[in-house]
Amino acid sequence: MLASAIKQLLFPVSSRTAFIIVYGVGIVGVMSGCAAPDVKMYDGEPQQKNAIAIIKAEDQGVGIKSVDGHLTIGLLESLGRHSVYVGTGTTWARSVEVTAGKHELGIRYDHRNMFSESALWLVAEAGHAYTIKSLPDELEKKIRFWIIDDNTGARTGGVSGSSDEPN
Repeated sequence: MLASAIKQLLFPVSSRTAFIIVYGVGIVGVMSGCAAPDVKMYDGEPQQKNAIAIIKAEDQGVGIKSVDGHLTIGLLESLGRHSVYVGTGTTWARSVEVTAGKHELGIRYDHRNMFSESALWLVAEAGHAYTIKSLPDELEKKIRFWIIDDNTGARTGGVSGSSDEPN
């Protein structure tokens, strides 16, 4: 009798009710994960869209882990964001805002049985949007990444450390 009273004080909801609450929170997380906001990766006040560039990951499982060596989310934020990004395949940002100029992007791919990290460079133009594309090759266990300028349709940027990378 005493054990039952203590259990009721410590765990006031039944197992079934707890499951329904957790399941409901998970569904809301999945639904809100599709509309994750851009992560601002520059100092100062938010800028107008024509004064910044937006970089987004197109494919499920691709996340933008860092910009210029700065993580897109912190450890504590990643724990909270994990539920928000359920279903996107990554806990990293899917879209970031940057200023015009050269940036180094840390990219992470984590989907099904494949995992990869890469570093890409990009010279962003204000008012432009860019999409990080990926092509997994499960036979060779490789993933190819590249960036497309959405405004022009042209391939831009490259692999960090490549001979065509500007200083």
